[in-house]
Amino acid sequence: MTLYDWQTVAQALQTYGVEGPMVDVGGIRNPELAAYEPSRLLRVPGDSLYGWACPDYEVVNPADGGGMPAEYLATLKPVSYRTVVCTGVIEHTVAPFAVAWALVGMLRVGGLLVVTVPWEWPRHGDPGGDYWRFSPDGLRQLFAPTDLICLDSGLVRCGGSKSIAWIAGSRGTLDTERLTVPDPPTPEEAP
Repeated sequence: MTLYDWQTVAQALQTYGVEGPMVDVGGIRNPELAAYEPSRLLRVPGDSLYGWACPDYEVVNPADGGGMPAEYLATLKPVSYRTVVCTGVIEHTVAPFAVAWALVGMLRVGGLLVVTVPWEWPRHGDPGGDYWRFSPDGLRQLFAPTDLICLDSGLVRCGGSKSIAWIAGSRGTLDTERLTVPDPPTPEEAP
């Protein structure tokens, strides 16, 4: 995850609202992300990356507790969450279509899914291999076989030749007027 992923997800949560229960799939429990992008140290005020939006969100890491691959997450938590966030995970999985099914399978009807992936980004092997790149069109195709309704997708330039693709979707009708989300905190970059 990078600062740009975090800002993209924060914008989507503000735009579409968030409701618990919420899960960050492949998320980071420690809000200092230096290990993921050495040139940046993201410091988010509070105890968690998305605590400002949903105080009691859960972090589920496929590698925790026996190495369950992301493709099988829905078998652990079927139809459990109103909000599912997944940043910088799908490119590290060997079966991205199965991951798309698993993410949607964790989402309740009427829930929101937000996914980010690198598009123009150097190879990175942590965690595991680095197998895929998806454009916004590619993400829409990745989720097309599921019952996810694409609300929006796009490309975020991250400076230089780096960019990330993102998609926000719902399972069934998402009532965007039902919820309000506070403004996200402003991340501070360390000197």
